[in-house]
Amino acid sequence: MDGREAQMRPPRQLGSKSIIEVADDCPGEFEEGSTPTAPEAEETPELPANELTPRDAAALSLVAAKGKKREFSSFLAAAMPKLDELCDVLLTWDNNYVTLKDELLSLRTKLASSEEFLTSARKRRERALSHLDRSESDLAAYRAENVVLRGKLAVAEVRLSEALRSVEAAETKMSKMEVDMAQLKEERAQMDIEAARASAIAEYKESNDFRVERDRIAEEARSEMMATKVDPLLEDECDVAFRRGFGKGFRLARRMPERSDLGVNDASDDDPDVGIDG
Repeated sequence: MDGREAQMRPPRQLGSKSIIEVADDCPGEFEEGSTPTAPEAEETPELPANELTPRDAAALSLVAAKGKKREFSSFLAAAMPKLDELCDVLLTWDNNYVTLKDELLSLRTKLASSEEFLTSARKRRERALSHLDRSESDLAAYRAENVVLRGKLAVAEVRLSEALRSVEAAETKMSKMEVDMAQLKEERAQMDIEAARASAIAEYKESNDFRVERDRIAEEARSEMMATKVDPLLEDECDVAFRRGFGKGFRLARRMPERSDLGVNDASDDDPDVGIDG
């Protein structure tokens, strides 16, 4: 950079000519690729310091500056390709820097969004941890309650098994009782049938005997009446009395329990018209 600034500065003036023009007037040309050569000794005679004029001192300084210029020019010519490469590298680095800057901006944006997401995730994690703590406490309470319920369930199962055994025993007893009741019903029905048949037979026998006895008494009464030749009016009175007497006996017989069970209608004792035939 110092060389470029030196080239950009205006040359100093030495009298009517500049220092560069004076140096150009000096013998020896600089060709590209050649090394600068110092001026020969005879061309620059050394003079005593007290004999040098300002012009001579300036000329000597110009010669020395031209030599340095040649050295710098050769150095600059040798360094230009490297400077070009360095400029290319710097341009590449500049492009990479811009790209990296854009990527850095995008990464910063992503980082900001990631930080926001991380903050929200931390809040969600804290809420989840609080919910987890409550859930763990609730789970512990549920487990304790589950243990109590299991104990109660075991007791209930024991009681249920006992109740089932009791029910099975009761069902067995009920089945036996049903069988016994069926047998008793059958026996009762058989007894009722036998009692009804016996009552019917007895009723039939009694009614048959009653009819035979009635016919016999009526025949005897008729025979006696025929033998004595009773007055017809008296005969009618005897017949009425006979019929009343037998009617009372028949009504007493009809009021017996076994006969009333057979559906025989009772007759009133005060009914004078009810007799043997009625």
